[in-house]
Amino acid sequence: MTVRQVFYQATVRGLVEKAESGYAKVQTDLVLLRRSGELPYDHLADNTRWQRKPRTFDGVEEALRETAKFYRKSLWTEADRYVEVWLEKDALAGVVYPITEMYDVPLMVARGYASLSFLHSSRRVHQRPRRAGVCVPPR
Repeated sequence: MTVRQVFYQATVRGLVEKAESGYAKVQTDLVLLRRSGELPYDHLADNTRWQRKPRTFDGVEEALRETAKFYRKSLWTEADRYVEVWLEKDALAGVVYPITEMYDVPLMVARGYASLSFLHSSRRVHQRPRRAGVCVPPR
């Protein structure tokens, strides 16, 4: 869950008032719970902050070992349909992604309003010519 989702759950249960002061209480309590070890850090989702860094290796052998370990065959190569799952709420992505990942289905998180660029990028996938079951990249 996100902090906001925990806040909504707390307000529904009457634990805090539905105001900025209630949100601040929930934030503070979640910090204390995580620092004390009572709440694992990975139980709260924060999809708005992330690190951008290319994956690097100490050598070719390590790169090959890691590549072999993470190789997954595409489940949709021979399919005559293309499937995507769209979400409006980013906060739900942490719950839905483990399932879409398992079935090799793209998860599209629009955060309430899909930008024109985001919609266009999805549309381009549908327009790509298919050759022997392989999706040809756009030019």
